[in-house]
Amino acid sequence: MEEINQSFINLTERIKGAPETAQVFDGFLIGMIVDAGVHNPGGSGTTPGDDNPSGPTIVPTEEPEPTEEPVSIDISVKFYDTWNEELFETKTLTVDETGTQTITKEMVQSIASAEFTIATDEVIVDVQEDSNIEITFEGTRDRTIEGELFRVITNATGLKKIDSQVDVNGATSMDAKYILNNNITSGMANWKPLGWVRTDDNGNPISIGDVRFNGIFDGGNYQISGLSMSWTASSGNQYVGLFARIDTSGVIRNLKILLTDTITAYNFAGVIAGRNHGTISNVHVTNGAPGENIGIIQTTTTIGGTGNNAGGIVAENSGGLIEKCSTCLYSINGAYAAGGITGSNVAGGVIDQCWSYSGINNTGTYALTAVRVGGIVGHNVAISVSMSNCIAMPLYPIRGNQYLGLLVGYASNSNTIITNCYGVDNGNVTPSGDNPTNIGAAIGGQGSTAPTVTGCYVVSSRSDSFFTVFANESQLIAQSPSFGWDTNIWIIDGSSLPRLRNNPFPA
Repeated sequence: MEEINQSFINLTERIKGAPETAQVFDGFLIGMIVDAGVHNPGGSGTTPGDDNPSGPTIVPTEEPEPTEEPVSIDISVKFYDTWNEELFETKTLTVDETGTQTITKEMVQSIASAEFTIATDEVIVDVQEDSNIEITFEGTRDRTIEGELFRVITNATGLKKIDSQVDVNGATSMDAKYILNNNITSGMANWKPLGWVRTDDNGNPISIGDVRFNGIFDGGNYQISGLSMSWTASSGNQYVGLFARIDTSGVIRNLKILLTDTITAYNFAGVIAGRNHGTISNVHVTNGAPGENIGIIQTTTTIGGTGNNAGGIVAENSGGLIEKCSTCLYSINGAYAAGGITGSNVAGGVIDQCWSYSGINNTGTYALTAVRVGGIVGHNVAISVSMSNCIAMPLYPIRGNQYLGLLVGYASNSNTIITNCYGVDNGNVTPSGDNPTNIGAAIGGQGSTAPTVTGCYVVSSRSDSFFTVFANESQLIAQSPSFGWDTNIWIIDGSSLPRLRNNPFPA
């Protein structure tokens, strides 16, 4: 046995030194020996033995399969806001294949902002390495607020589309909900009131057949500036403002307007709307420079009927609510019914927690003949109207010829409820024209019966039939802790003029 083992070892050594060619030994292919080993008499291992008489195990060599490097290609995805007609954002989508590919909205939804609703279903693109690839998906921005979808507005283009009469989240555009995302500083000149959807025979916009706004517009506490309007041609040009008319379910809130130009209407001129039947809350209109002679609202008709209304927020508040609003404008011009907040408050209208620094009838000739002029309301008329927790402290003159008062020009009867208001004249209530009549410190005059007035005060050199009159601010301040006003609404410290807790004066 030892001789056989030695012979096998010698043979193995000879094979190792032989050329790398196939050789046959006792019928076995010997090309590459994995394990020459030493014979194991017990038959274990790879050498010949009792259970492995064939000899060494021979394994052919296999070349490894080539592997491809993974592909990673970035695609620039642009999300275009079709409502505001502007690029919203650009994100990156990474793909791992080249060639023609279909990019679906489901693929890009994960990289888009949550408030972007994608309208484009798919984009087909040729994907190649080392190339700049850009694709565009269109859609709109819709923000969820308290479970409701609000269309996001970023510019004047988006604002103008409110009366486009298209579907917005399941509602007609004038019944939908909107939120302002930023200040708007351009595109507001020569504004067409939202709701003027018809034209005359010459193609000019007119208010006849206007559509009322019945949705929600939330300004997000941002500011719109550069607003101007001039609609004076005919009786068709009335109900002028950012909106033409606000309907009973319409809401305008949390908005600032910087008015440095002029708003002119044949009839019913206001900054926010010509007429309000809904709710206007936390809206502030200013010329941005108290004391400067800028910011004018005016009508162009003469006295007649119930027309000519002009107001700092709306021309007429008809059964609506105006709360926590303010104005500071150089002049609100109207021949009949002009007021710092509204020209007229009628048909159950409510005004609460508002103040005004505005002047009235400081330009033009209206002051000589104007009727029913007041720092807050020109006239309160008809059934159950109210004004509460309001302040008038004009920085400019308030001028008129009949029914002129610091807060109210005319109060029709006992259904006019005025509660917890005050004013400081600052010498600005100025009767004008020939034989001025019905001039009061706070209220110019009444109709058939006296208004119902409770807890109201005024600082003035004139007498008043309805308000308690103080000779100066110091007297009003000293007495204010005894007024008994609601301290959830008012800040009263006895050392300064009372202030509205939820609608403070500007710093």
